[in-house]
This record gives sequence, structure tokens and C-alpha cells, in this order.
Amino acid sequence: MHISTKRELGLVLRDLRRRRGLTQAALADVLGVSRRWVNQVEQAKTNADISTVLRALKELGVEISVVPRATPTRDRLAEVLRGGET
Repeated sequence: MHISTKRELGLVLRDLRRRRGLTQAALADVLGVSRRWVNQVEQAKTNADISTVLRALKELGVEISVVPRATPTRDRLAEVLRGGET
């Protein structure tokens, strides 16, 4: 799954929460945040703390993988990491 905006992330969180049969209040309780926080993340109305978002995803049974896009910058970084020119 590709997520590139906080709106897309919010939709995914909402979908995962609903699939698990959790209310916003129940998820908030597990995470130690307010129901309003969950609602704001799902509606993309906040710049949420990444560690809390990661805990929410973990609680909902999801892993995150970071996959670099094929770009000149990434290719240059790979060359540097291989010990190429700086």
C-alpha cells in the first residue's frame, strides 16, 4: 500500500480501526490519547506525533516499510554508501 499524504494515512488508520471493531474511544484508550486525537488523525486535521502514529499502526497490526523511489538522489546516495565518489 502506498501512502503519501496525511489524508491517506488517516483513511488507512480509520479503515484498520473499523476492521478490528474498535471505536475511536477504544483505540484512544489503548494509546493513551484522547478520542479527539484519533478523530483528528483520521480526518488529517493534525500534525500528529509520529511515535504515537507508529504505536497506533502497531496496535492495529500493521508494519511500515520504507521503500526508496528510483530517483537520481537515491541513486547517488546508493553510490556514496557503496564507497563511490563523494
